[in-house]
Order: sequence, then structure tokens, then C-alpha cells
Amino acid sequence: MHLVLNNEVTAVIPYDATAPVVAEELEAFLSLDRVETKLLQGDAICSSTGSVLEIKFILPRGAQNRLKVILAQGLRGRSIAIRAKGEEVKSMYRGPQSVGSTVVLETCSNRGTCDYDTGSCVCQAGYESSDGLGNVGTLGDCGYMASMTKMYTYTVDGDSYSTYSTCPIDASGNSCSGHGTCGSAFGRCVCQDGYQGYDCSERTCASDYAWFGLVGQDHKSVIAECSGAGICNRDTGVCDCVHDAYGGTACEQLTCANDTATGLICGGQGVCLPMWHLALYAYTPAKELANIYYDTPWDAAKIYGCLLGQCKCMPGFGSSNGSVYAPGEYGDCSYFNPLYTTEALVHANRGNKVRRGLDTNA
Repeated sequence: MHLVLNNEVTAVIPYDATAPVVAEELEAFLSLDRVETKLLQGDAICSSTGSVLEIKFILPRGAQNRLKVILAQGLRGRSIAIRAKGEEVKSMYRGPQSVGSTVVLETCSNRGTCDYDTGSCVCQAGYESSDGLGNVGTLGDCGYMASMTKMYTYTVDGDSYSTYSTCPIDASGNSCSGHGTCGSAFGRCVCQDGYQGYDCSERTCASDYAWFGLVGQDHKSVIAECSGAGICNRDTGVCDCVHDAYGGTACEQLTCANDTATGLICGGQGVCLPMWHLALYAYTPAKELANIYYDTPWDAAKIYGCLLGQCKCMPGFGSSNGSVYAPGEYGDCSYFNPLYTTEALVHANRGNKVRRGLDTNA
């Protein structure tokens, strides 16, 4: 049989191969550095009485893609199943079930800052490059603790002081930049909401569903800072959207275009509304409200469009000049007829939410 992972395929693995043979084949993949294998049932990976092979992906750390099996000619018709991420191992063997990765991957192991120009970590005092397992190594990830406590020098009112601490101290003498607490003997800062980094000196930005990336069964992508369409300013905590088309605090909105000459949204001829709101103004061929609701799709409150032209006003509303009132007339619907009864207005709004048409002051 062959094993497949990350579009890499092993050489033929014999049916009577032992666990170390499988590990050797997998470690030949460019995407894997270290694999541990163990036979939990049987003397070989395939047997007439059934075998269970445990495979642990050690390095690189973090979740892996699903392993696949290609059966060679001699094994076709046999049953080989792969279980992962908590799926049940259906076997006579009663041992540990499959598990997913429990590793939380952090930039520079949360022990340094990333230089995004070079892609390298600048480690905090006392931390160096590791092997990915906490020992000294060459990954450049700040994952190796060289010393438990570090000496920091800071200035207060012009006077210099020095102290030893397990957590970083800034130039003003604040532990964790004054935005967190030293949470353990290993010098790990626990940052307040809105801050991040090994020393809690960086601001975080608003997050929302990412515009790009994998989509789940709920038709939504993962949550990402600045919706994956902006760059977070770590000094201010404000998203800088990559394009003028994106708006909102988290770049979570695909906004309406501005008139290049006047700068007016929708050319000054309409209002910019999200899709759920635009759906309320959908009409039938008979020019009656279609009663369409678009509240649940992922883009209902993310994508905006211009509502242009004349609207058929709800009862009680009419043209903006207020000179003529006729129930259901077409206009911008920004004028409310004071003669229209409060009870009727409440009834209309209760049945139709807020469908007033083009009220640019709403």
C-alpha cells in the first residue's frame, strides 16, 4: 500500500511492514520532520486477525491534513480505515482513541516579535531558538528557555533601576507593558483584552468572518483579524483595509462606491444598505412588496449596495416636499403625513419592519 499526505506519496509499504518502516517512509516527506509510530494490535501493519497502527505527527507541530491510503494490488478487497481527530477506532483493541492536535501555534512562540520584512523572530531576553519541542535547536522560534529569570533595566523620573523578573519589563518599569499580568513562573504574560504579544505591547484589531479562506458547513469562513482584508496597526488597534471597497471597523463590509467627481456615496442618488436591508425593498412585477427576507446568509450584513430610484412608500409616508400625499405613492418616502394615525403606523411597521424607502437621514 501507499500512504498519501499533503500531495506526497510514499513508496510501496509491504503488508507485513513494522511500525518503524512506516515512520521512515513518512519522514521522507518534505512536509514532515518527525513521526512516531506504534503497533497497538498485531505484529505487522496488516494481519489476518486485524492490526491497529498508531501514528503521531510530532514535527512540524500543529494540525495535519488527513492521511490517505492507496491499496496495492495484493490488498485490494481488504478493509483499511483511518481514524483521526477523535473518531472512533473500531477494533478489538481497547486503547486510546484518535485525537486531534492540541498544540496552539503562536508567532515566535509568544516569546518574541516577528520581523515581517525578514520573516525572523527577535526573541525576548532569556529565550532562544528551539527544536520545536522545547530543547535548543535551529528553528528560530524563540521556543527554548535559556534562563528562568532575566535582568531588566528601566527608568523612572530620570533614575535608572535594574531588576530580575520572569516576565518582560518595559523601559518605564511596567511588567507586561502595563497591559497584562505575569501569569506563571515561566514568565508568560497574560494580556488584557485588546492587547497581544509576549510583552502585551501590541494592540489587537477587530475581527470578523474572513473574506478569503476555507468555508465551513455553515457557509462561513474562519474568523480573522481585519477580516483578512486589512492590516492591523499594532500601535492604534485600527484596521487599515487593503482597498477602499472594504469598510467597517474590521474591514468586514464590502461597501458602496463613491462618485469619483463628487465623493458622494451612490453618486448622491441613493442610499447604501446591506443586502438584508435591500431585500426588504424587493418588489413583485405588480409593484407590490415581495416580502423577501435575507437575514441568515453569511453575506447578509457584509455586502452593501446602492438603493436607487423611486420607491413605493409604505402607508403614512410620501414625497419629501410634503405637498401631496397619496397612500402608496412613489417617491423618496422621507415625508411622514402627520394626519396618518399612530395606530396605523405601528401596525404597518409591525408587519413590514422598517421599509421607508430612500430616507437619507434615517
